[in-house]
Amino acid sequence: MVKFKNQHWLPACYMKFFAIGGNPDGRKTKIFYSNATECKIKTVNKLSCANYHYSSHDPEGAESSFHEMENDYPRIVSKILAHEDLKKSEYYGIILTMIDFHARNPSYENLTQEENYRAFELVSRGLMAEFFKNLNGGATNKEDMKSFLEENWVLQPVFSNTEELISSDHPSLLFSINGELAFSFLPISPHYGVIATNKNLVTITGNTVTENDNSYLNALQVARCINYVYSDHDLTGYIGAGKIITKWFAREKFKGYVDGAVWKPEYLEYGSKFPTEFSFLEIVK
Repeated sequence: MVKFKNQHWLPACYMKFFAIGGNPDGRKTKIFYSNATECKIKTVNKLSCANYHYSSHDPEGAESSFHEMENDYPRIVSKILAHEDLKKSEYYGIILTMIDFHARNPSYENLTQEENYRAFELVSRGLMAEFFKNLNGGATNKEDMKSFLEENWVLQPVFSNTEELISSDHPSLLFSINGELAFSFLPISPHYGVIATNKNLVTITGNTVTENDNSYLNALQVARCINYVYSDHDLTGYIGAGKIITKWFAREKFKGYVDGAVWKPEYLEYGSKFPTEFSFLEIVK
C-alpha cells in the first residue's frame, strides 16, 4: 500500500473517543456510523477519509502538516475528561483544533482548480482572520495569538448527563451573531463537548447540556454532516420513515465554498431566528 495514500479529513484520534463500549483501540477503534437509512459499525481508520483527499502530488507533506495537532489532541481531551486544568498552550491548542477540524472538511466545495490541501489552506486562513481580526498584526505571532485567545475567547467544557452527544464527519460547528463569528462547539465524547466563545458577543452561563440542548446539538450534527453521524451506540431506533435522524438527513445541506481568495463560511446564524436557544450561554446585550 502506498504510504499516505489514505488521507483523513477527520483524524482517528478524534473519532476514537466515540468508541463502542468506551474502549478506544487507536486506529482500530470501532464506532457506529449512520445515515438516513441504516446504522453500521466500522473502524475509525476507514471513516472520514479518501484516497489522496488532500494531495496526490505531495501526500506526505499534506498528511505530516497535521501530525502535531493530531498528536496533541488525545492528551488534551483526556485532561478535559479527567477535569484537569489545561496549560495555556493546550487551551490555545484546542480552540485552534476546532478551527482546524472545520477548515479541513470537504463540505467546503473546492472551486480553486487546485488540490484540496490548497482549499484547506484558504479556508483555514479565512477562519484565522475571523478569530483574530481584532489582534494588531493579525494571526502571525504565536505568543500574541495565545494571549489574544485567552483575553477575548473563553473555553468551557460542557457535560451532557441525560442523553448522549453524537458526532459526525463534519463535527466542528461555528455559530455567528449578525454575521460575526460568536462561538464554536465540538463534541469530544458521548457526554462531553467543548464550547469556545467570543466573550464580547456571548457569555457562558453554565457547563451542563440540558435534554433540549442535547437534542438540538445532535440534530445539527445530522444536518451538517457530509455522509454520516458517529456514535458509541446503535441509532437504528432513530432511523426510518418519520424518525428524527431520517428527517434531519432529508433537509437540504448548507455548503460553503472556496474559490481563490473568495470563500463562503459555513456559519450557523444564532439569535432570534434560531429554533432554540442553548441553556449554557447568553448573548451579550
